[in-house]
Amino acid sequence: MTRKTRIKKEELEKEILELIRENPKGLTIKEIADALNICRNTAAKYLSSLARSGEIEERGLGPSKLYYPSKRVQVKGFIDFIKRYGIIMVDSKYNIVDLNSTAANLMGLRSKKDYIGTSVKNYPPFLKNSELCEALNRAVYGEEIAIRDFRDAESFEDIMYYDFTFIPCVYESGEKGAIVIMENITDLRKMEEERKRFLEEREILYDELKQRVKDNLQLIVSMLNLQLRSSKSKNVADELKTALNRIKSIAILHERIYSEESPLEIDIGDYIRSILKSLYLSYEKDPNKIVFSVDSNNIKIDMRKAIPSGIIITELVSNSLKHAFPKDEEGKIWVTIKKIGNICVMEIGDNGSGLPKDVNLQKPTTLGLTIVKTLVEQLNGVINVERRDGTVYKIEFPL
Repeated sequence: MTRKTRIKKEELEKEILELIRENPKGLTIKEIADALNICRNTAAKYLSSLARSGEIEERGLGPSKLYYPSKRVQVKGFIDFIKRYGIIMVDSKYNIVDLNSTAANLMGLRSKKDYIGTSVKNYPPFLKNSELCEALNRAVYGEEIAIRDFRDAESFEDIMYYDFTFIPCVYESGEKGAIVIMENITDLRKMEEERKRFLEEREILYDELKQRVKDNLQLIVSMLNLQLRSSKSKNVADELKTALNRIKSIAILHERIYSEESPLEIDIGDYIRSILKSLYLSYEKDPNKIVFSVDSNNIKIDMRKAIPSGIIITELVSNSLKHAFPKDEEGKIWVTIKKIGNICVMEIGDNGSGLPKDVNLQKPTTLGLTIVKTLVEQLNGVINVERRDGTVYKIEFPL
């Protein structure tokens, strides 16, 4: 076909397409031939070619056959509308049949028209890459291949990451080929790497913070123990022991936090048992004489509420151990925790000698009960005391 003939053919096809698009209700071969002043056979030949390519649609049979504008989007035109993914269509010899502008940009090609008909293996990232070329070969022979998180360190100055999908296809001529879908995930990969680095750095800082808190609490405990052993005044020794127990309750909580699967919540029952064991050792009480029990119903509470709860229990149980059982009497100390809706109900009690009647929790005169009142308020809770067969404190606060 000469250049003049080819131009004439393209012009005639264009005229036929324009005529049909101007008449969306459809035209017959005769109507098209008459309108363009060409013979029916010529019109039929061009209409058949345009119908096969999908640019127009034909309906009916024989002389009554009508030709309409196509409602289908051409693949070659369609891929240019896809901006997120690079799409490359290749034939059985791996020559580029078509590609969209995104693919051209990813491959570093200036103008896609200059590369149609040339081998895709001549351009990055396929150039000299056996993995991609092998996937392309397998796709041409009918196998769908996916390559994820492909690292390209050779094609450009910066390292690039892609996701590839290779899909087998067959062209109208019957020739086998493949469609390559590629997505540039470099920015996503960089964000993931930055996030991973941030988490690793935070983990290092968290471990360092844990160790420093532990060391500092241990240092305070050691200093108070030294002071306690050197004190000659019983009143001073008692005050130091009380302060020491408060610090220990916080230290125990930190140990619990670091051992929990979720550091934001802790098993309050295990925490309280550890506190009571520490207090018994501190006050040198025999757990066979003064029996303690903890019933927590496996409740877990927020770390921010666990700290004041632990100190409150430390204060109230310390009072029981110091004052409820004079002359080494036998007795019981218990702590129960229930969850009623969104409310935590704590009960700390003993069956000892009872709380003096002149003690008013709303106007405390001792440091320990002042701390209890302050921490209950910090929890947005309320505290009540019952003087029956000993002393029972009931504390309620929202979880």
